[in-house]
Amino acid sequence: MGKLAYTLVLPLLASACATAAPTGTSPSPDLCTQVREWKASGQYERYQLTPGGSDEGGLGYRFDLGGRHGLKSLSAECGAGSYSECEFAVERADGGRYNFSEMSRFGLIERDGRYYLVYGIVGASKGKDPDAKRVVELADPPKPVCDQIGDYADLM
Repeated sequence: MGKLAYTLVLPLLASACATAAPTGTSPSPDLCTQVREWKASGQYERYQLTPGGSDEGGLGYRFDLGGRHGLKSLSAECGAGSYSECEFAVERADGGRYNFSEMSRFGLIERDGRYYLVYGIVGASKGKDPDAKRVVELADPPKPVCDQIGDYADLM
């Protein structure tokens, strides 16, 4: 009877281990597709974080991340143009800091224990797909997950 139970349980355990996603892995590049689908269905707001503050001109943003996922805060200072760059400053929970710059049309989402910056195009400008997305994991240095936008220099 013990051998029979072992032969029945072992395949179930193997199947569960094979289908379980390992913890701490990066998301698939399908995150761009998911973001598109969330935006089309109105679900994007479920994942998007709202800045804790912004300046009067709407060009500076601060996100209080509360130490979750090892990050304390994200600040962005953006230029006034539609596709000007933002200077991002990240403070880690351990007190360390890092900076980077990227395009100004961004949103911050939290998904699967990580933060991601989602960049998009506003309007169909110069043949660019307005639904195209660039998703970058907030890390030091930032890690591109997917890029449907490509070079955005011609948008400016």
